[in-house]
Amino acid sequence: MNTALVTRLGRRWSGLVQTSHNPSVDPARAGVPTGGLIMLRPDGHIGFRYPSARAEALISLDRHLSSYLIPDPAVGPVEEAARGC
Repeated sequence: MNTALVTRLGRRWSGLVQTSHNPSVDPARAGVPTGGLIMLRPDGHIGFRYPSARAEALISLDRHLSSYLIPDPAVGPVEEAARGC
């Protein structure tokens, strides 16, 4: 996983979403048996999942969050940062 993109995602959604690695989440049980990206909602349900943890997963999550949350206007989309990777 691209650490710079994860950091940017965290800054862009600061105060609304927390980014972390949770070793207690079973990828197979969450529907991504070969690994991937999972967003857990505050109530513990899966709000988003993607079958890989590469840049396209973080871009997809950023777009998903943009569909119902308002990001920090000082931090541009993850896709912009991914172009430079």
